Amino acid sequence: MGEPALLVDPRRWGSLIGLIGGLVFIVSYSSVLGAAVATVAWVARLVLVVAALSAHYVWPVSLGELARPSPLALATYGACVAGESRPHRRPGRPRATRPQPPH
Repeated sequence: MGEPALLVDPRRWGSLIGLIGGLVFIVSYSSVLGAAVATVAWVARLVLVVAALSAHYVWPVSLGELARPSPLALATYGACVAGESRPHRRPGRPRATRPQPPH
């Protein structure tokens, strides 16, 4: 099979998806920690994104040949996806409802 080309390597694209998720997390939650912490988080985010993209595409290292995941790896991945997709509501608690405007 061989090692795929740099720009189409699914392992590099997969790690970029995680990078984007981390960025969304930082952007979503850093503002509630105050201006100083938010500023440090944004600067750290910028440095880490540049470092990750540089490691991926400017100074890449060989990741070796692609290998098919083992059955255990696929089962673990499936369990993680199933665990993340379940509703995050506590049992026995009613759902919050929006107040209705007066008629």
